[in-house]
Amino acid sequence: MKLAIVLPGGGACGRWQIGVLKYLYDTGLIFDNIDLVCGTSVGGLNALLIGKYKTNFQPACDMWTRIKSNKDIFLGMLQFNTFWDYLGMAGQTFKTNKGKSILDPAPLYHLLDKEFGDLKLIDMKVNMIITTTDMSTGERMAFTTDTDPFYKCAELGKATSAIPLAFPGVNLAVNGKNDLHNDGGILRNNPVCYAIDRGATHIILIGTSPDKYPRKEIKNNVLDIALRMQDVIMHANEEASWDEKEDYEDRMKLNSNLPTIKFLDIYPEESTGSALDFSNVEQFGKGYGYARENLPPIILESFLRI
Repeated sequence: MKLAIVLPGGGACGRWQIGVLKYLYDTGLIFDNIDLVCGTSVGGLNALLIGKYKTNFQPACDMWTRIKSNKDIFLGMLQFNTFWDYLGMAGQTFKTNKGKSILDPAPLYHLLDKEFGDLKLIDMKVNMIITTTDMSTGERMAFTTDTDPFYKCAELGKATSAIPLAFPGVNLAVNGKNDLHNDGGILRNNPVCYAIDRGATHIILIGTSPDKYPRKEIKNNVLDIALRMQDVIMHANEEASWDEKEDYEDRMKLNSNLPTIKFLDIYPEESTGSALDFSNVEQFGKGYGYARENLPPIILESFLRI
């Protein structure tokens, strides 16, 4: 058996995802069997937390517990209600943040530097695949334990979670070029293809949004539309990758020579909130409760059975 955990992005919705992961850890059935973790955006951050805390996952949950509001992740405002809001947004973008981004991710950077320090992919307790988008080439990139063992986890965490425009890109050296990298969710919000390509026999996918994207009232202003566009694009890219999984299942039915993969899909039944609203602290408990109710040990044991 080769078990892979696949974690799509979703910004603040990653709190629901970490709740599910804590439940899977608590069962004592999953974490000891993990061979590979693939993550994008906040899923990349949670993947790195698995890599560091595979044998004791509580500190990963404690890190999320300390995130109680947006100011724990970024500095700056996100609102367009009055004329002064427009001036303030322009000031923070072009003066405070030097035109690199709308928001200043200093708190997130501090958190990642403190959490991972000089740890590299090779130091993780499980094989890793963390994805980004190379903005110079427009290509999706996968940083792996095998091919990029000495990349610092903190820098990869900053790059994979760099929501375009909201957060600044991060320069990473690849093939002799020091290109600017942003959120892996731009092109591959659900990195399930990497787990399939690397021969996983069992894949657990933990999404951050429901199967059907919920309706939301949107104001006709730049910020509301930009934030909604970010959520919609991430959801659409995630759905495309779920389709990849379903396509593989269909091909297995038609081709008996294709390697058999067992999939376990886990995603919320309702919206887990906005990707840039980190005040939804209750989502951890909701993720844990959903997993506990729907994935009793007997189901997990059946899934792991070869």
